[in-house]
Amino acid sequence: MKISRLILAAAVAVAFTAPAQAQIVNEAYVPAEAVFGGIRAEGQVGYDRNSYDLKVSTEAGTPFTTASVNSKGASFGAELGYDVQINRVVFGSYVGGEYSTAELCSEVYGTDELCFKSKRNLNVGARLGFAFAGDALVYAKGGYSNGRVSVEYTDFAYDESVRAGVNRDGFHVGAGVEFPIGRFYVKGEYLHVNYSKYRIDTATFIDASRDQGRFGIGYRF
Repeated sequence: MKISRLILAAAVAVAFTAPAQAQIVNEAYVPAEAVFGGIRAEGQVGYDRNSYDLKVSTEAGTPFTTASVNSKGASFGAELGYDVQINRVVFGSYVGGEYSTAELCSEVYGTDELCFKSKRNLNVGARLGFAFAGDALVYAKGGYSNGRVSVEYTDFAYDESVRAGVNRDGFHVGAGVEFPIGRFYVKGEYLHVNYSKYRIDTATFIDASRDQGRFGIGYRF
């Protein structure tokens, strides 16, 4: 009789504790829907590497001379966006921009010198991500970019210079991870920007792109 009562008591205990344990597991692995949704604003700092592929012909009808140069610097920017979270899937849109300090001067043909200065860049796009237990958002992003590049080519043999500042259309793709801290959040991301080909004159062509590693701190309203 005592054994029967002990078995009955154990069964009752298991029946009451099992739902509680299931609830704890569910709460631990299902993210809150409001964690990554809503309007957000952030500031950004990062590392900016700009690449320029140059094709130059010194005289009409002569073969092109090719060269690749890189400039490195810091970037400072901001981003404003809006996200929607459905279960663990997050999608949204954003607009942002940054200013770069990257600059480089290099000899490309004989004593001729080519100087590049990367200025501002603007981005508009969308992102898609997946939330892990409300603790991290992993996302991919992409969209339209418009950047300004200042170029100066100096031919010391003829004491001539060509200067140009131009805005170039292009596209960007990237990926990152975001961590919420209450209404605040921090994130790290990589972004690649590719601009359309730019012709300085009939004998000089430039392909420009940039790669950025960025850190951001933001707030969700």
